[in-house]
Amino acid sequence: MPITEEDFRGILASAIDDLDVESARREVEPFVRDPLAMSVWSKDFFRDVVGRIIPI
Repeated sequence: MPITEEDFRGILASAIDDLDVESARREVEPFVRDPLAMSVWSKDFFRDVVGRIIPI
């Protein structure tokens, strides 16, 4: 059964709320050339990025 756009937005917002940013940063860091680029990572950062694509 397909999900609605509203459901998708809610799931995405919940995923960001539940995100352990430090853990995600540690997992991704080995694959990033410039780890300092991830210093901006935060829940607010991800909300902003997603909000530019899909308003939540």
